[in-house]
Amino acid sequence: AVNVFGTHHVLSAARKAGCTISVDTDAHASAGLGWMRFGVGTARRAWLTKDDILNTGSMERVKAFFA
Repeated sequence: AVNVFGTHHVLSAARKAGCTISVDTDAHASAGLGWMRFGVGTARRAWLTKDDILNTGSMERVKAFFA
């Protein structure tokens, strides 16, 4: 899995390489949850879609990934 706090260039390369990508805040407290917009923005600049990002799908999809 690749964390989207990389650059959009890294995300584009990761997608092309077949990596699983998730968007998160890396927050260590609830006050940091607003940082999600930075991860989403980076994913958008990399032209990722919801199908490219693991945690935009169903819970079943996430569970299957970790199974």
